[in-house]
Amino acid sequence: MLCKIPYQEEGTRERYEYVLTAKGRSLAPILISMMEWGHKNILHDTPHIVLSDKESGEVLRSAFVTACGKVVDPKNVQISVCDSQFGKKL
Repeated sequence: MLCKIPYQEEGTRERYEYVLTAKGRSLAPILISMMEWGHKNILHDTPHIVLSDKESGEVLRSAFVTACGKVVDPKNVQISVCDSQFGKKL
């Protein structure tokens, strides 16, 4: 999840920078959902960190979204078991 990359500033000892790998970056939706859960259930909707769109400045939130872009209420999400080889519902 992290890649250790050595670097050295002039006149100092070698140090390491830890950079997210593609697998580490793919955890972003999970971590953001956990952050939102903490804001709602621990901080009572008083976030210390806000995610926003760079272009519009609008605040972002995670959501369940269909392939055609419709936002689905979590109460309406259905969980199905799929065939592991073909991804078809059983």
